[in-house]
Amino acid sequence: MTRFLLDSGIATDYIDRRNGVFERALAETQRGNRVGTAIPIGRPMQVIDIMIAAVARTLGNTTVITKDSDLAAVPGLRVENWATSSPP
Repeated sequence: MTRFLLDSGIATDYIDRRNGVFERALAETQRGNRVGTAIPIGRPMQVIDIMIAAVARTLGNTTVITKDSDLAAVPGLRVENWATSSPP
């Protein structure tokens, strides 16, 4: 089974039944494949924070944050708040 995830632009074509997208989705489901959309979960983050988190996770770095940083909510991202901690 293959899963197809529609992005927002193609999902609009599906909903409005334009450009053959609805028909293709129907054909894929008839073959036993799954077609769907994603609903972002969690809390909204700025694009720059997402980029910083991606770089830090890729490199295995610890990211230095403040207490109100969105980065603290990123799973698997090591963070330290230097604004409230005393130096080692």
